[in-house]
Amino acid sequence: MLRGITLRFPVTHPQTRFASGTATSAGILTALLLSGCQWNMQAPAPSTALSQPVSSSLADIDSSDSANAEATAQRLFASFQQWRLEQNPILASQRAVPVATPWPDLSRTANDARARWLSTLSDHLQALDLRALTPSTALHVRALNLRIEALQAAQDCNAVTPPFGRQDDWHHQIIHPLRHHQPVDTVTDFYRYLKRMEHSAVLLRQWQGQIDQAGSRGVMPPIANRQQLVTELNAWLDGFPFSDSSAPSLLWEDIQRKIARLKLHPKPKPILEKQPKAVLTNSLLPTLRQLKAAVAYSTTNNKVPSAEDRLLHQQCYSETLALMGAVMPEPATDKTPNSPAATATAVKPADNVAEHLNRQAMHRIGELETELTLLLQLDAGEAFAPQLRAWMASHQPRPDNLLEDSRERLTALNQRLPEQFAQLPATTLVVSPATAQQGYIAAVAAIEQPAFFYVPASGAIVADNDPLAQWPSALYQQSLPGKHLQLALAMENPNLPRFMATPGDSQFAAGWPLLSAELATRMDGYRSNDEQAGVLISELNAQLNLALDTATHQLSQNSDQRLTVCLTHSPLGRDHCTRRLNQIETNPGMYSAEAVSLSQLRTLRSQARNMAGQNFDEPAFYSDLLASGALPAELYSDWLKIWIKSQK
Repeated sequence: MLRGITLRFPVTHPQTRFASGTATSAGILTALLLSGCQWNMQAPAPSTALSQPVSSSLADIDSSDSANAEATAQRLFASFQQWRLEQNPILASQRAVPVATPWPDLSRTANDARARWLSTLSDHLQALDLRALTPSTALHVRALNLRIEALQAAQDCNAVTPPFGRQDDWHHQIIHPLRHHQPVDTVTDFYRYLKRMEHSAVLLRQWQGQIDQAGSRGVMPPIANRQQLVTELNAWLDGFPFSDSSAPSLLWEDIQRKIARLKLHPKPKPILEKQPKAVLTNSLLPTLRQLKAAVAYSTTNNKVPSAEDRLLHQQCYSETLALMGAVMPEPATDKTPNSPAATATAVKPADNVAEHLNRQAMHRIGELETELTLLLQLDAGEAFAPQLRAWMASHQPRPDNLLEDSRERLTALNQRLPEQFAQLPATTLVVSPATAQQGYIAAVAAIEQPAFFYVPASGAIVADNDPLAQWPSALYQQSLPGKHLQLALAMENPNLPRFMATPGDSQFAAGWPLLSAELATRMDGYRSNDEQAGVLISELNAQLNLALDTATHQLSQNSDQRLTVCLTHSPLGRDHCTRRLNQIETNPGMYSAEAVSLSQLRTLRSQARNMAGQNFDEPAFYSDLLASGALPAELYSDWLKIWIKSQK
């Protein structure tokens, strides 16, 4: 039944709460409540040794003391999380943690210090006696070791990674925290905000240094991505006080909004405006102009990376795949049709992991094309992609009111979640129309802020700016049972180290949203074949990304070959395919994650079903897996052994 609730953290009664409204300042929402069950996996409660203030210092830790191994491991987990917040003020502000420094330090000195700290932490973890730990804690130690490897690999590979051209470029990372995660309720808050804005010029100059250094090695994103950054910097520089325009610039608009929030009398307002205007014109303006000039110059840079850098790039890409848990398949033993093993044998042997993943992706693309041809009654004798493009232009589900449609569907699906999940989160999910943000935004327990799903405008069907995302499949992936269950169950698990439960800083299974869209089928989430097709098209998109990513970064297919693959197997037109290929070139490995993870999750589920036999509890499997947080796929088999034992 519908009733009002007051948000409280932490919660003691696991439930799912869904609110079809906007949170008020008092935190009163209209919500739908569902009761869940208690955790199936048993793990030790956090050690009381951590009652002291958390510090990132590792100086006085004795990892060789087996008698205190459990407490030492918990302290190392907490130290790592604290260190990550100190090194990433953007994440800290998103999590409502007081920010000691305005922005990350991108200097070589800071990078060297980070490398030394990670090496010291790794030494401590290696010195722990895993036999003295509970199975769950030992699993978390191995997860942190893998996390350290990933961070170290990222630092080592920065030299051959394009310094911009991604969604998380620094100019995006600056503007978002300033606008959304720098609250201003007092004049003192305003001056803190102003100080952070002023210090952003230092970060931008450090970023320009990275761009200049990469350009000298010929490591740059495609020309189109460079031109896009110039366009975005022009948008920053457009408006008062950067130009003579009467319209406010992006930053001045935010300054005015924050001053208005203070509700000052008219006289102090011009005085308060004087300093931010000086910061923008004297500090940020010259910095932005220099950065724009450096990027604009890079559009004429045709320097080619050296053979050594190209080899290092391939090695780094292989390491990226390895850290995803992508490995060559073992000899098949399960001959059940459509099983992961049977699918693996249908793919020809490969010489390396990237080649294997590419062939597996192309094989799966063929299967998806066949399924879509039957589902949508396409002509099997004609080329697939043009038919799918035509179908999407005329049949793609487009509700007139996305907000109302979202609320209606999620209310109905929410009622049936207990059929598929033994444990449901207590964190409220608020469904609201999109403003400056869209898609899913995780909850922030520190300030009792619920999770939000911002529904895009009706003219923009997708929630993630991806032309291939389908409605309502995109809705379920972005909210229930997708990202909300994935993040909220982990965040609410008191036995999980925070480094495995913190959104924005942890690599959660990228394939879960796709799998969750499949699970929505069991809960009658789709009303027609047209809607059901969205599940297949979303996976087709992920498999195509995997094929193009491996082809770009390790199989050395040229741009024409990759463009042909995109045009032949997707509903994307030439311009969209070109943009996709540019993004893939700039973000090695990122576009592989979704399909690789989906395959790993399906394999894990199959293994769990085989090991548990008739006692396999699928709802408990899903809930307990999600409650395990950002668990590296390489550790799935270890997790499964612990889980199977907990079910007996």
